[in-house]
Amino acid sequence: MLSLLLLMVGPASLFAGVGGAGVMPWEGPLGIIATSLTGPAAAAIGLIGLVVAGGTMVFHHDLGQFGQKMAFIALAMSVMLLATRFVTGAFGVAAAIA
Repeated sequence: MLSLLLLMVGPASLFAGVGGAGVMPWEGPLGIIATSLTGPAAAAIGLIGLVVAGGTMVFHHDLGQFGQKMAFIALAMSVMLLATRFVTGAFGVAAAIA
């Protein structure tokens, strides 16, 4: 019975002092991840991945099905990393949800 009570009250007590001003405990780490995914290192990695995956797709007849799928995945990930730069360059506005 005591373990059931601790299981129900325990998670609620972890976040008891965090409710003020809309600040959640995971916003800080998520902000750090978002900053690192939109920074200059991510742009360089995305650009290199885009060039390598595009070059690999040119010679798709030398690859097997697995290699083609990996090239498509690398291309998609590179485009996702560069999406913020694409939107900012195309429209002059940063791609952010307010």
